Amino acid sequence: MAHRYTNQEYLDKRRILASVVHSQLLYGAPAWHTAVDSKRLVQRLSRVQRKVNIRVCSACRTSAEGVAVIAGIPPIELQVKERVESFLFSKNMPKVKKDYKYTKTYNEEELAKAIEAINNGMPKKQAAEKFKIPRQTLQAIEAINNGMPKKQAAEKFKIPRQTLQYRLSEKFKKPTHGPAT
Repeated sequence: MAHRYTNQEYLDKRRILASVVHSQLLYGAPAWHTAVDSKRLVQRLSRVQRKVNIRVCSACRTSAEGVAVIAGIPPIELQVKERVESFLFSKNMPKVKKDYKYTKTYNEEELAKAIEAINNGMPKKQAAEKFKIPRQTLQAIEAINNGMPKKQAAEKFKIPRQTLQYRLSEKFKKPTHGPAT
């Protein structure tokens, strides 16, 4: 006997298709969201959403609001506002400076000098500023040298474990060329 789809299986497939249509409708919403104040655009978006909701519910001749409730899909205006708010929230995250390359600003010699300066009594903040090394890196390396596991130090000072492992490995120390002194 052939497999028959249940109503729930059809509904799930239709909801997936509806999410694809909504993704296309809402693409770039943060850029054009000010136009949502326009009644004409809202009507066009609502018209498309109503057709999608009708197909999801397998309904006909039902009001846009009723179909939206049955389909469980919020109105398009609310979805636009949600996208804009999430975009604005992500915009407030730490920003990458324009035309700034995030590269390591120190080498192994400076790191060794900074650690030595700290061991000789220089405050970490002052050593970090003088040798241009992030203070968290110095604190993490010092903690590891005092017996803290690398994984725990990485979590505590918010530094990738691989970075700490590399900084403390022999690979980080470049070989010197020329005769031994």
